[in-house]
Amino acid sequence: MVSYYIYIEGAKNIDNGDLKKSFHMFFEKAGVKRQPRIIMGNGISQTVDKFKNHDQQLDRKSHGKILLIDSDCLEDDKDAPLSLHQIKEEHSEGIVFFMVQAMEAWFISQKEVLSKLYGTKVIKSLPGRPAHEIVKPKKELIAAFEKVGEKYHEIKDGTKILQNLDPSKLVTDFKDVKELISKLN
Repeated sequence: MVSYYIYIEGAKNIDNGDLKKSFHMFFEKAGVKRQPRIIMGNGISQTVDKFKNHDQQLDRKSHGKILLIDSDCLEDDKDAPLSLHQIKEEHSEGIVFFMVQAMEAWFISQKEVLSKLYGTKVIKSLPGRPAHEIVKPKKELIAAFEKVGEKYHEIKDGTKILQNLDPSKLVTDFKDVKELISKLN
């Protein structure tokens, strides 16, 4: 069985929350049998660079690598980020996965989690359309928090929300999540 290194776009800084720990919890809840080694990459460019430059250190027979980044575009429009970061070949190999637009799309897709953590006022301020159709989910989530007098913090709130998401619903709602979990298993 191959074990994976997974390079994830997101802050390594744990002062406001630990995204790495939250992703471990997420993969565990998703039923991933063999936990990947998570490497947080901060911004997208740093994450892609780490992903591309780690090859020489991998034992190809027993270790694989995966990249999980924001697409900053709608689900069917992935050519732009693939070209921009020169990762088309890796995507065709099935080792590049996207948080469609941004991780906040995952959060918006599970309004019951947001309601549990922040109350119903926040979810009432969110768009009614499916999360994968929202072009700027982070902007929408920030605006929803501001409408109720709160401030959304990408790391602090992101770690809390991620830990409460239902991976089985994300697998149903987002193609890349389904493919990622399948790859890890």
